Amino acid sequence: MAPADELWFRVDGEPVPKGRARARLSTTRTGRPFMHHFTPLETVRYERKVREVCQLHANVRSWVWTPSDRFEVSVLVFRTHEGRGGDADNYLKTVLDGINGVAFRDDRYVRRVETDVYQDATCPRIEVRVRKVGVGRQR
Repeated sequence: MAPADELWFRVDGEPVPKGRARARLSTTRTGRPFMHHFTPLETVRYERKVREVCQLHANVRSWVWTPSDRFEVSVLVFRTHEGRGGDADNYLKTVLDGINGVAFRDDRYVRRVETDVYQDATCPRIEVRVRKVGVGRQR
């Protein structure tokens, strides 16, 4: 069991890195052009999955945070393939966006991150640890 200042959870299945934002030129009813920006559907679905698993574990642990809390986030990525797929920072971004508002108010309160990417052909997953750190903590 993790200490009271830690939230740990695991998301089973092939990890999905943050997809590149897309843009589409559209027109209004009056014919004016405008640019519509959107996140790829696969990324949106995976972020939702990460959020749901995080919320479940936060509820079980009675995880609460205050506006003065700051955090460290560790992400371990276990994907089935090597050399293809996203970079470590793309996996991290998917996780941070998924747990915003659940593990912490916003990822701007995260003070330290750590991401490792491994290959595991039999059990792809992402393991996430969120730890509260003191306000103004110096390294």
